[in-house]
Amino acid sequence: PEKLVVEDAPIPEELEEELQVDGVFQVWEPATQDEAAHDVDEMTAEEAEANTRQEALRKTLLLEVESVRKKLADLVEANSHCPEIERLQRSEFCIDVEERERIAAKTMERCNALRSQIQSENLARELIRERLVAEFWETMQIPGSSIFGMQNPNLTVSNYPMRVKSGAEN
Repeated sequence: PEKLVVEDAPIPEELEEELQVDGVFQVWEPATQDEAAHDVDEMTAEEAEANTRQEALRKTLLLEVESVRKKLADLVEANSHCPEIERLQRSEFCIDVEERERIAAKTMERCNALRSQIQSENLARELIRERLVAEFWETMQIPGSSIFGMQNPNLTVSNYPMRVKSGAEN
């Protein structure tokens, strides 16, 4: 095995004093299982406290939103009982017009993307349909068909489809 050679580089006095305890240099050692478990317990306690704070904040925000929602419903209800001349349109209740327009634009963008995706899927299906018709329907000398009884729908008469014979088959 190769020996690791470390050049003797001068260590600043401040750093040397920090590294020495009782005149001996400290060497890093892996943490024992007890120390590692203690660190994990501290982490989980901190995480649990952070989760508790976030959950409390979330509940507070939900209560605020519910309160605003209830106030809006009360105002809309009161507005519906006002005389016609005093009544506001539903769109006049919106106070953040820019946000409403941003949401409408984002929704329209998603609709257009979905519409173009559906159109491309439909074009692919149409291409497959055209190929199937060209291969299996248009090449028939007599295409397959059935006649269904009018009085008895279970009664059917089918013909036998015949393919056009190629020169090699004759």
